[in-house]
Amino acid sequence: MTIASILPKKINGKWVGIIFQLLLVLHLLPFATLRGVFLTMSIDPAQVLFTGIWLVVAIFVLTAISGFVAEERILWETLIASCLISALSLVVYYFIIKPAHLIICWPIVVSRTRPPSWAIGLLVPALSLLGAWFGERIKTIGRTQGEVHNPGPRE
Repeated sequence: MTIASILPKKINGKWVGIIFQLLLVLHLLPFATLRGVFLTMSIDPAQVLFTGIWLVVAIFVLTAISGFVAEERILWETLIASCLISALSLVVYYFIIKPAHLIICWPIVVSRTRPPSWAIGLLVPALSLLGAWFGERIKTIGRTQGEVHNPGPRE
């Protein structure tokens, strides 16, 4: 494998947008279903565990499916979309969630709540790259196995 085979010929904005939108829905879905975590800041360990498992598994599965479905390599598109999601998550926390909770009346709870770790911001791109690579690998193995079992018409 050479570096030229890894580098994209052109970044496909369509796949960046698709993966970004799907990751955004995946990030917002636990908070929409578990409104108590966001609105009242009541933190139930089971809800936090569910949200964490949901995000880790969903990010990996979504990007693996994207890597499998895409006709071209989309590793860079996945990396760009997941970095945008990580940056958006941190911006929303520091500029919307934390100030809103301070204004509403939860200064004690917010001051005791640890901010999201920067490692979490790196976890999303890492899981996304791993998932996209896995999906592309499965697609490549499937093509190779198909050629071995079905060599095509004989001449």
